[in-house]
Amino acid sequence: MNKIRGLMSISASPAKCTGKDPTAARSVLIRGIAMSVALLGLTLLTSALFAQEETSKGEVFGGYQFARFSDGIAVKDLNGNGWDAGFAFYFSRWLGAKADFSGSYATDDTSSGRPFRVTNYTYTFGPVISPRNRSRFAPFGQFLFGGYRETLAGYPNSDSGFAMLAGGGLDVHLRPNLSLRAAEADWLYTRPPNSAILLKTNNVRVVSGIVFRF
Repeated sequence: MNKIRGLMSISASPAKCTGKDPTAARSVLIRGIAMSVALLGLTLLTSALFAQEETSKGEVFGGYQFARFSDGIAVKDLNGNGWDAGFAFYFSRWLGAKADFSGSYATDDTSSGRPFRVTNYTYTFGPVISPRNRSRFAPFGQFLFGGYRETLAGYPNSDSGFAMLAGGGLDVHLRPNLSLRAAEADWLYTRPPNSAILLKTNNVRVVSGIVFRF
C-alpha cells in the first residue's frame, strides 16, 4: 500500500507543476484582444486620414495680382494692381477644371492732360493640371479662356471681348488643407470685338496668394 501511495503522489506531482492558472491565461487573452482592437482602430484612423488627404478634390484661391496691360489709347503699357480669385475641382490626381476671376486697376497719365483710372476684369474657365500628392511642392499649369471687360473713367462706354490665360505656377503646402501660391505667371491674351479698338492683345500677369483645399 505504501508503494502504491508513493507512486500516486509521484504521478500527481508533474500535473501540479505543469498545470496553468485559468485566471492568468484569461488575463493574457483579454490584454491581447485589447491590444489587437487598439491597433486595428489606429490603423483605420490613419487610413481614413490619408484617404481624406488623397481624395481632397477642391481648391479655393484668393490673392494679389499684378498685371501689365493696355487701355487702347495709352502710349505705353499700364501697370495694374488688383486681385485674383479662383475655384478648381479635380477629377483625378492630375486633371481638373478651373474658374478664374480677376480685377486690375491702373492709372493712365499719358493719354490726356488729366490722369484717369482704368479698370480691367477677366473671367476665364478651362483645364488645370497639377500632381496632387503629399509632396511639399506642387507645380501646376493651366489653359483658360473666357472674356474681359475694361472701363476708362470719364468715358461713357466700356470695352468687352475675348480673353485667354495660359501659364502656371508653384504651390507650397503649409498644412494638409492650406497652401501658399508662391508664384503664378500667365500670358494674358485679349481680343477686342472690332479692330478699331487699339487694345494690346499680348499682356502678362503675376499672381500670389493663399489656397484652401477640401
